[in-house]
This record gives sequence, C-alpha cells and structure tokens, in this order.
Amino acid sequence: MAKQAVKNKSINIHFMKRHPALQPLSRQHHLGLVIVNKAKSVTDDDKLTHHQALVEYLTTAIPTHFEIERTCLADVILTKLSDDRAVKLAKQMLDEHEYIESLLANTDPSVDDVKELANALYDHIRFEERELFPIAETVLSDDELFAIYEASDENVK
Repeated sequence: MAKQAVKNKSINIHFMKRHPALQPLSRQHHLGLVIVNKAKSVTDDDKLTHHQALVEYLTTAIPTHFEIERTCLADVILTKLSDDRAVKLAKQMLDEHEYIESLLANTDPSVDDVKELANALYDHIRFEERELFPIAETVLSDDELFAIYEASDENVK
C-alpha cells in the first residue's frame, strides 16, 4: 500500500497492478467508466446524448474487446480449467456481454433505459477488473496473456 501526503494529511491509496497484457483492455474499461459516470446523471433533456455516447462506445471499440475477452479469456478458461470459481466468472462475463448487447437494441430510450445501460456497463467493468482479470492473471500462461495483448487494438496498447 502506498502512502501519499495530501494537504498535510496522509492517505492510503490502493494501486491495482494489472498484467501488461491486460492493460489495453483496462484502458478501454477506463474510457467506458468515464462515459458511464457522465451518463449516470442523465436527464430527460440529455438522454439521447448520453445514450448515443454509450452506443458509440459499445459499437465501435467494444465489439473487438468483447471478442478478445470471449476467445482469449472465457474460451481458454472454460477449456483448460475445472476450477468452479474461474468457470463461473467466465460464464458471468459472457452473460453480461449478452445482456449489455441486448440493451443496445433500444432505439428510443427513456431516462431509466439509459441508466440501466450505464449501470450494466459500470457493473460489468468493475466485475472484470476486480474479479475476472485477477483470476485470469493467475491461470493464463504468458503465451495466452500475450495473445490478448496482440489481439488488442493498437490505439490502446
């Protein structure tokens, strides 16, 4: 745990060190969290703007991202492991991907619809960063992790 002085006060900061091969996915997650946090304050006046930002994020950068997670994370975990927790996490990730994609079908969203999409994406990103990626870092080989990095978009490497 690192300590940092802020205005003569000492605070504890927890740094989550991510394996370098997973950092491109985490960078995309960070952008998603920025968009989600703005969308959580959605009103009737700006619901279409926030919905459009979420849809653009999920339909441009994220299809490749989801494919990498499916083929390089979930498929590998499900193929090579019988560890119940890892298998459960991989299946949860796939289910969440499907749910998020289903929410994109709404072309006339209400404020609640935008919040539901934002919250689903937020929860999904937090799940992957806090639960799935730490497991992946322990169970995937260096070659399997490198495959994730190689498949990632150049602009986030």
